[in-house]
Amino acid sequence: MTEQTQNNNPAFLHQFTAGAILPLVQSLITAVIMFVVVFILAWIVFDALDPLKPAAIISVVTLLVTWLSRQKMWISLASLELMTGIDINQDGVIGEPIAQDGQDEKVSTVWIDLRKVGLKGSYSNSKFPLPKGVTEEHLAQIAHDMFILGKTFAETELSGTGRISLPKFRQLRGVMERQSLCEKTGTASNAPYELTDEGEAWLKQYLPSPTPSDDDL
Repeated sequence: MTEQTQNNNPAFLHQFTAGAILPLVQSLITAVIMFVVVFILAWIVFDALDPLKPAAIISVVTLLVTWLSRQKMWISLASLELMTGIDINQDGVIGEPIAQDGQDEKVSTVWIDLRKVGLKGSYSNSKFPLPKGVTEEHLAQIAHDMFILGKTFAETELSGTGRISLPKFRQLRGVMERQSLCEKTGTASNAPYELTDEGEAWLKQYLPSPTPSDDDL
């Protein structure tokens, strides 16, 4: 899955789609496959008089078992995070995320006005949206971690619990790369990213203004 097509919700594993629809579709597909296999075996191999009956029974049992196993796997993820204290799915929350009904619909998209200076001193303005759910507070946190704490522009250092989630960071990085605010340092697929000069100047805008000292007053 590419950065552009990742799900907009950082708690994707806990959404209705992943918790209900996806397991149901997987269960139905598995049940249909089992129905066909058992029907063929009963009819051709065992020469059963009524191959539909065992095929139907096996497919229903398969449907229920697959559905229950998928639900158990989905529910146990939050429990495993609580036991280990590790944010396994990188949604920014250890355990079951706090319910936020309609969060994506209520979160407004942040638009960025970017002013660029050309090689000959010309100016150009571009306006682009941040990924949904990415806020200026996230940018301020990234700027603080990089320019105050000295961290690199790496997802392992800038995302996770208490910060921007890993999926959101990857989406943000994809937007920044398209705007030439960051770039890969090599041609390998796992090459690290770094900020460009424009990206560094842009991100530093989100650092808090220094508090005037007594000597400056």
